[in-house]
Formats: sequence, C-alpha cells, structure tokens
Amino acid sequence: MKFNKKKAFGGVASTLIMFIAIIMVTTGIVISFMKYVDNAEDSMAVKNDFLTKKLETELGIINIVYDNPKKQTTIYLKNLGKTKLKSELLVIFLDEQYKQDLKLYQAENTSQELYFLDVQEIGIITINQTLNSGSHEVKIISEYGIGDTQGFNI
Repeated sequence: MKFNKKKAFGGVASTLIMFIAIIMVTTGIVISFMKYVDNAEDSMAVKNDFLTKKLETELGIINIVYDNPKKQTTIYLKNLGKTKLKSELLVIFLDEQYKQDLKLYQAENTSQELYFLDVQEIGIITINQTLNSGSHEVKIISEYGIGDTQGFNI
C-alpha cells in the first residue's frame, strides 16, 4: 500500500481565503456602523443646540395699545432671553386668530424694520384690525416654541 506523503496546499489556501473574506466583511460592517454613529452624533448635536437655545429663550409682551380711530393694535415685544430671534419666525395670534405677514420694527425708530430681535431689544408689531370693546388676547411664540400671552381691554 502506497501512502501519499505529499501535503496539499489547498487546505491552507482555502482557510486563508476564508480569513481574508471574513476580515473584509467585518471591515465593511465597521465602516457602515461608523457612518451610522457619525449621523447619530450629528443629529444629537443639532438637537442639543436646539434645546440649549430653547432654554435660553424668553419673550415678553411688555405693552399693548389699541388706537380706536386708526383701528390699530400696537404690541411692544422684548427679547428677555439670551438668544437672538428671527422676526419672520415669530408666530402671532390676536384673539386666537393667526396673523401673518406682520413686520417687526424697532421701538426707537418705527421706520426701521427688524429682521432679528436681539437680546434685550424691544420691537413693535402693528396689527390693523377693528376690535370690539371688551377683553382681547395677544399670543406671540418664538421659533423655539417659547412665547408670551397677554390680555388687554378696550
């Protein structure tokens, strides 16, 4: 009986090929998880920034004046927080009715339109609408969901 004393290279080669394939697949999985982790980290940073600004936002209606002959309600608004606010993103309600296309002006210079309400700055919003005598309510909400509500009587 003859025994084959030659050792085959096939077993080693197939093991090596399987090892390389496993390393490649593992590397691909790690790379895809890294992208997922980076995206999750970016999302958390955006959310953290939003929540920080929300906590630093405070808005106050400091006065409301209704001019009956002009049928005009003038609202004095102050940014009491630490966040600069975009005037175009302010949401304004008068007697639970949404008012759109309103502009914010400087309190010191009512011809100067404000695009941002800076920290501790006072702005004026004017609403042209006839109001009946009685109680009314103004609600203003910032881009971060923080706002103020104030009632007034005519």
